[in-house]
Amino acid sequence: MFKKMHLTGKNVVGLEAIGEVTAEDYNSVLLPILDKARSKGDRVRFLYHLGPEFKGYTFGAGWEDFKLGFRHMRSFERCAVVTDVKWVRDAMNMFQSLVPCPLKLFNNSEMEQALEWLNTEDLGLNFHLNEEKGVLLLEVTKSLTVSDFEVMTDKVDHWLAKHKQLKGLVIHAKKFPGWENLGSFISHVGFIMDHHRKIRHLGLCVDGELPELAAQVAKHFVEAKVQSFHYNELDAALNWAATSR
Repeated sequence: MFKKMHLTGKNVVGLEAIGEVTAEDYNSVLLPILDKARSKGDRVRFLYHLGPEFKGYTFGAGWEDFKLGFRHMRSFERCAVVTDVKWVRDAMNMFQSLVPCPLKLFNNSEMEQALEWLNTEDLGLNFHLNEEKGVLLLEVTKSLTVSDFEVMTDKVDHWLAKHKQLKGLVIHAKKFPGWENLGSFISHVGFIMDHHRKIRHLGLCVDGELPELAAQVAKHFVEAKVQSFHYNELDAALNWAATSR
């Protein structure tokens, strides 16, 4: 069974596995938590504790865990797995690189460190959705990852579920940090191809030559109007992105 943990922090959810975990535990406890977060456009910072009282999974639970991981992977912002169970730790180490969100393993004695990590805000990517203007501001301070585009997709899709278009997307960075790897670049291209017809304005509020070049190239491939601004011209970029033209 799953026992809900009483944790503090924005969008932090904790479940402790006790005894044998079944498929029904996933469907009745974890799935409603993820559905509620997605309905609000949020992502969950998940702590999963498999302590001394954990006995194992039924076959159905193992299959449900696998399905849920792929079907709802965009629902997680980051995951902390706290356990001393060797086979669980080995499995997490094996699949850690395949999970789109940051995932970190902790021992049972490191519960405080796990909570501290979940509540850390230095993700290097922050979103601010101005619903009044219909503009999404993306603040970037690190190389873009696959997980970043999963978050961006969730934010934009949540808005588009209620509106036909997003007036504007503004990317704000002192210097464009690039992509973490080829996978993140492909995710970036995929995001553009899936959403460029639904975003009216794309503002690149970034210093350097690359944004100027990107703005010129993007004009030939996306339907959104593209404009480059200097880093300190954020207000001008936001106002331009919010225009109805």
